[in-house]
Amino acid sequence: MSKRYSFTTEALSPFRRLLEQLQTAVGLHSDRIKNLESRNEELEAQIRQMLPRLERVEQENRDLRRISGILRGSLSSSGD
Repeated sequence: MSKRYSFTTEALSPFRRLLEQLQTAVGLHSDRIKNLESRNEELEAQIRQMLPRLERVEQENRDLRRISGILRGSLSSSGD
């Protein structure tokens, strides 16, 4: 084999360092994704806990609007 094609440790060293850096970056990225997935699960659980309260508040809001409409109708009828 000619010297032109000899792959020595010294010749491959920069590529090994690059691969190590890429492995580190991929590992950090993977950890960050796991953290984000965990946080997403926590937020979804909080939303599930809030939904019943939101539904009650929406129902109360509808009831208040209906009552308000009745009162407005009643007041406008008595003012005629």
